[in-house]
Amino acid sequence: MHAETEVVGDTVVVTLLEPRLDGARGLKLRQKVAELAAGGTRSILLDLTAVEFVDSTGLGAIVSSLKLLGKGGRFQLCGLSQPVRVLLRLTRMDQVFKSFARREDALMAAGSPCSPV
Repeated sequence: MHAETEVVGDTVVVTLLEPRLDGARGLKLRQKVAELAAGGTRSILLDLTAVEFVDSTGLGAIVSSLKLLGKGGRFQLCGLSQPVRVLLRLTRMDQVFKSFARREDALMAAGSPCSPV
């Protein structure tokens, strides 16, 4: 999984740089979020702007990432392509995850400044 990680205020932005989130990539995403959570991160924004396809394993990785942060954590999504939005709607995960069209909107809602620290 090719991804960039950036700290913006109290939020870690994980930007996926590949067009697919599937089996092996989903496992790596989950591992990355587990590392961040173990290091004390409580707020993660997953930027999916480059992602055009998410399979069931990728969706499972997103769901388990939310669980890794626990009750006090915040896991949000941004940059959803039309196919990813449709998947979230069909699985009703759009009611579980707070998502934003743009990264800046998500960071403003999280109370983080929009410029990197």
